[in-house]
Amino acid sequence: MKLLTIIIITFFTFSIFAQRSMEQVEQGPQNYERALKSNITGMVESAIFQSVNFKLHYPGMNTDGITFQLNRLSREGQTETVRYKAFLASYFIQNPQLLSRIKRKLYKDEVQFFKMLTETLNSKLIVRN
Repeated sequence: MKLLTIIIITFFTFSIFAQRSMEQVEQGPQNYERALKSNITGMVESAIFQSVNFKLHYPGMNTDGITFQLNRLSREGQTETVRYKAFLASYFIQNPQLLSRIKRKLYKDEVQFFKMLTETLNSKLIVRN
């Protein structure tokens, strides 16, 4: 069952930004919510990454359920990495003005992506005299 779930999420992740019907796009948040509830750390981390990518490409979509799961993970995630990534993702998703500072493209390198989010957040927090 877990392998099937991973395969489904992986397929959805690679195909979400291809030409999709609106009905398929609207199912995206529900799929990410399910993945964010997983007990498989790698799946959760991937879903966090893809959730931000999704919101970046579909800023008008309702992602309240994703945000709820990200907030939960930022407090209760199994690892420090999951908690940190969930915090960053939630913060960006809930702050459209900050999210709009990220170039809209298909990001593939998760490590570089979260590094970019961290740097973007840090640059926002620096107070210049």
